[in-house]
Amino acid sequence: MKASRPIAAITLLESVCEKIREHDSKGLVLYNIGCLYRSMMGDGVRARKYLLGACDELALVAGSNAARNIWPNALENLMILSLSYDEYAGYANELRRQKPSADILRGQLPLIKKTCEEGHAWYEVMDDIAHTYYDRGNAQRDAGLYGEGAAVFHLLLANRKELRVNREGWRRALLEYGNLCLRLGADTSMRAEKQNPAANPQEAVPIVGAALPFIDEYVTANQNDKDAVFLRDSMRRWVERLSEAEPPQPFALNDGHDGEPPPMRMHVVLFKSTVAAIVAYFATGWMFGSAPAWVAVVVVLVVSTVVFWMAAFAETIRSTSGTLPVRKSAAVRRQEDIDRMIGLRRPSVVFCSNGHRMEPFESENVLLAACPTCGIVKPYPGTMARFSDIERVAGKFDHFEF
Repeated sequence: MKASRPIAAITLLESVCEKIREHDSKGLVLYNIGCLYRSMMGDGVRARKYLLGACDELALVAGSNAARNIWPNALENLMILSLSYDEYAGYANELRRQKPSADILRGQLPLIKKTCEEGHAWYEVMDDIAHTYYDRGNAQRDAGLYGEGAAVFHLLLANRKELRVNREGWRRALLEYGNLCLRLGADTSMRAEKQNPAANPQEAVPIVGAALPFIDEYVTANQNDKDAVFLRDSMRRWVERLSEAEPPQPFALNDGHDGEPPPMRMHVVLFKSTVAAIVAYFATGWMFGSAPAWVAVVVVLVVSTVVFWMAAFAETIRSTSGTLPVRKSAAVRRQEDIDRMIGLRRPSVVFCSNGHRMEPFESENVLLAACPTCGIVKPYPGTMARFSDIERVAGKFDHFEF
């Protein structure tokens, strides 16, 4: 199950790790931290660091159950996060010694060997490995493992010069990494808010914020790349909106009391029961004029008691209803902003330059908005389609606005 608050989980595990002295337990915690960085944060650099630490700890207790179960998994993750053919082969040899039946040794390893024999650069292999975790162009084939894919691209970009990545490989990895971080951050934010409406939306900001230095570096060197500029601006808007958002309040009280439920108004209860007793007394005298006095007393007591408890129950409901959690409208607005930013097909109010309402539609996998009044078409706000795809689709319409 995906964690809705990965940063909080990592912080907690890191604090626990500092207090552990047993090598097998520490190796297990380091392994879990590395997996969180890889799958939930898209951070391949830190994931490698913690996975290597886990292997070092488990190597000291090679015969323990933790070493037999966790060490092979850590080695498999390190194969995927390798920085060279030799490093990949070294982890594969160690994994073969630990767990000869591992699937990666029968599936991925032969393909990597073939790629090496064909003379492909290692960064090309990293690109291929990352794409096995997702497919942005085909929803049916999309495995949705955006963190795992982003972690490989993050590692590639962080070691770009050592890997001698050419400009085209740099651009491709950067655009994929940025889009994956946006999707990963949005999914994490929405999952956290769904599980806890009072969750702080700013906790997802570092997931996207970590990609901004890489894209800023690229845009500085390639200012005419419209796709990169468009992605950078989208990421900045996403980060700014969540950074400025205030954490929703856990309680919304309905009558101005700050932090306390509204008090029960006993004077209202007594007033209602007194009025009911008086009305019952005169009604009894009018309907049963010749009846004994005790009949009027009984009717008054019964009516006043019933009204008293009904009024008390109503006041109890009023005094406690103010403490129920209430989702603020700001949370809904943030949700809509996130949906638009990652290109989800959720209609919102969009207006053309003439002030007419536009309707969303899709053309060649590009989400657009069209005005039925004046015929203007423009990209749907926040769509994550590439600029080149938008330019291609724009040629199909007479009145297209960027």
